[in-house]
Amino acid sequence: MKLLSVGMNQKLGKEIGIFNLPQALTCPGKSDACKICYANKAERVYKTVRNKRLDNLMFIERQGTEAFAEAMIKEIKERKLKKVRLHESGDFYTQAYINAWVKIIKACPDVKFLAYTKSYRKKGKHFDFSELKALPNLSLFASTDYDAKIEEAPKDLPKAHLVLRGETPPKGYVTCMPGDLEEHYCGTRCQICWNAKQNGKIKGVYFDQH
Repeated sequence: MKLLSVGMNQKLGKEIGIFNLPQALTCPGKSDACKICYANKAERVYKTVRNKRLDNLMFIERQGTEAFAEAMIKEIKERKLKKVRLHESGDFYTQAYINAWVKIIKACPDVKFLAYTKSYRKKGKHFDFSELKALPNLSLFASTDYDAKIEEAPKDLPKAHLVLRGETPPKGYVTCMPGDLEEHYCGTRCQICWNAKQNGKIKGVYFDQH
């Protein structure tokens, strides 16, 4: 079973691996704005998309996070991937799952990983992201919006803010290039998010509602 999709998103570079989980089911920090999530629409429209994401989740739940980590490491190396995007759909949903990604990313030091998360908003006992955040080859952003407010997000993470139609973008944030400008631009023509850890100067990015 292949856990990663490659070349299936028109905005991401064709050689970038993508790992997805079912939206909402694996989003413990979801906000009110998540009701307009594009991942939700994709699952409604395309049955194969929904099934693939469920298959990934079922693999983790049935085989365990250790087996998931080993399978992911093997697949990344066999497919010779240089970039992996976590969670177009879904999020970090348990501590064991977070720990599995720590193991995966450490085992692939020459691979760049990118993720946006709202799981810092999890109610009750919060997840420990300290090891994940410290990894030099992972760019991790705190996702924010009108409900998941910027000032409530972790101070030590750059922010990725959803800008609704008519809303003013946060001051000092840079825009994600519009998708109609060029296909497969993320991770190729645009490296802003992928290099956030390296340049250390990015305050945040914003994404226009689409």
